[in-house]
Amino acid sequence: MAYYLTASFTAFLLSLNWFLKSYFQTIPKILPQSPSSYCPNSDPCIRPDLLAFQATCAVPILITALYGTKSYFALKRKEDTTLEERVYGYSLPSIYLVSVNLAFQIFDILASLNLPEHFLPIPMFHHILASLVLNLCLRHQTLSYYAPFYAGVTEVSTVPLVFVDIDKYFVITDPTLKGVAEISKAMFAVSFFGIRVGMWWGIWTPRLIKDVRDTRNGSKVKDLRKGKGYVLVIFVVVNVALGAMQVFWAGKIISAVMDAVAEGEL
Repeated sequence: MAYYLTASFTAFLLSLNWFLKSYFQTIPKILPQSPSSYCPNSDPCIRPDLLAFQATCAVPILITALYGTKSYFALKRKEDTTLEERVYGYSLPSIYLVSVNLAFQIFDILASLNLPEHFLPIPMFHHILASLVLNLCLRHQTLSYYAPFYAGVTEVSTVPLVFVDIDKYFVITDPTLKGVAEISKAMFAVSFFGIRVGMWWGIWTPRLIKDVRDTRNGSKVKDLRKGKGYVLVIFVVVNVALGAMQVFWAGKIISAVMDAVAEGEL
């Protein structure tokens, strides 16, 4: 069921992206223009492919952010769960959430192949690593307890990023839309630091590492997945790698804010 949902939703996203791109190509006169740097051989610069990509990405981002947040607040407290439940427990909401997020990662990789603005080493590496652990979560029913945060709540910070990217890739002249873009920048920065840095490193990664260590160090829980101990090790390694990327991007955000302050934009 899980992989069927992932395959179906991936196909839906690819189809939606193709439909929007085809439709936007028929109405170039009313589409927002992009900065000339995104169209070196075209004037005016019209990028229906970028607009279609941003619009399509908004769908899985909203789904995972909303459903993930709902699932997060429905989680039992750590004190009310056992190690077995947290490491190998079954959770249908987590299966749905992970399946949709995996479809999003696969779509992003495939769609970015034709978008040089998105086909960049670090983002692609991020999507590949995320796809790896999401797949392992589904295949081995592992660490579903952590899915609401890592596959759901983290996407809350990505919601305002959609509007930030639209402001980046398109020339917005409407004062109201420009105001929304500026507010989105602030919301993105605050939510990114709070969720992807603070909660990631301050709460959930330490819990994950401790549960994995306790499972591997003599716990009977490890007998539930004999010969699959390497899966937990992969989870920890990838989690730390993805967390390091969050810190890297946090540095980029700080640099951008400092530049804006220096230029008098803030």
